[in-house]
Amino acid sequence: MKIWENLQKSVLPHNLKFNVKLNKEWRSIDVTTSTKNDHTVQVLDLNITEEELKQIKKTTTDLEQTLKDKIAHWRSTIGLTTIFNRHAITILRNFISKIESSSEVQLDKRDLKQLYRSYHVHGFILNKRECSIDDLSEHLRATKIYNINDPVEFALVCQIQPYIGKISSIWLAVIILKSRD
Repeated sequence: MKIWENLQKSVLPHNLKFNVKLNKEWRSIDVTTSTKNDHTVQVLDLNITEEELKQIKKTTTDLEQTLKDKIAHWRSTIGLTTIFNRHAITILRNFISKIESSSEVQLDKRDLKQLYRSYHVHGFILNKRECSIDDLSEHLRATKIYNINDPVEFALVCQIQPYIGKISSIWLAVIILKSRD
């Protein structure tokens, strides 16, 4: 078994080069001859302070509101009104809060059973690495969900999932509800 020491200046995973053949980036450590004090160990714990957690929640709320405003703006430019269904948002928020980064995400019909009684439900879940609001809104715009001419309601929910090394991903869930009447 080989252990490699990171010689790079950054310890953030998104900045690291993982090619251990580059001698200026990595050095092989001989485990049998090294002592405890020879090397520092990179800690891979997700430690989030209360202040960071508050900032993540604020960023999530701001991101969600900005994307809702974008959808409303895109629809208003083509003469359509936009309604966001608070009940559907609550259901969707409950679902997206259960998402684990390692699991396969598949929306179960049971999660939306309450909505199926009154609506035809369509939508998607998008997971992106942390990106700018402009990039995320362009991905949302590319779906053309704003261009539905029928009377529909929307639900949009965001969640930011923090990872080790101060990186995160954004989960975006959007559903479109069309009345069964």
